[in-house]
Amino acid sequence: EGTQHVAHGELYALDLLTPTWSGLAAMPAGRERGAAGVIATPGRIYLLGGESSTAAVASCLAFDVATGTWIGAPELPDLPAPRSHPAAMRRSDGSLIVAGGFAGPDASDPRADVWLLPPEGAPDRQWRTVASMPDPRGGCAYGAVNGRLVCAGGVGPAGPTASVEVYDPFEADNPPWTMGEPMPVARAVAQGAAVGARLIVPGGAPTPAVAPTDTVYVYAPLDTTR
Repeated sequence: EGTQHVAHGELYALDLLTPTWSGLAAMPAGRERGAAGVIATPGRIYLLGGESSTAAVASCLAFDVATGTWIGAPELPDLPAPRSHPAAMRRSDGSLIVAGGFAGPDASDPRADVWLLPPEGAPDRQWRTVASMPDPRGGCAYGAVNGRLVCAGGVGPAGPTASVEVYDPFEADNPPWTMGEPMPVARAVAQGAAVGARLIVPGGAPTPAVAPTDTVYVYAPLDTTR
């Protein structure tokens, strides 16, 4: 909230039939955050890393929709290091992926680390390092498109970028990261929504500062009409 980025823990649900918002169980006290890597799966919503009111955090949370409760460590282990504004996805086998992000509460220290958490029930379930991103970045618009994690835009060492990096979580014979078609313009700290075989990127800013825009771009790797 506000220019001081005060973290909140409230949770709300929107009933599209009404349409009205209702409050659900808030995050545990002391675990409030924003700027986490968010993954929505059947029955759970994951918040991986993120930012408190003062710093990036390594802790992870999951909201169980059926029970209305929050889950954290030790069932959901902490990341190897604090990360705010990372990209995230769930593989088809239940593993979780966290990519990039900022090591601190601002965009001054983008990272390229990528971590994988094996699915529930795996022995010694801890995060492990997998192939890094081609370029460090945080705050990209991301989503799982055709089973691949697409990270569009974001902020790298040189500032906001238009480049698009694509991660194939099951690629073994070749580098899992490839470069996609760049965005028409640089966009920082935009949100992404994967809809079918497309990643939709609304808004964002051309600079690391608060400079909102009204553009909407669509990444459609299967579109052969252009």
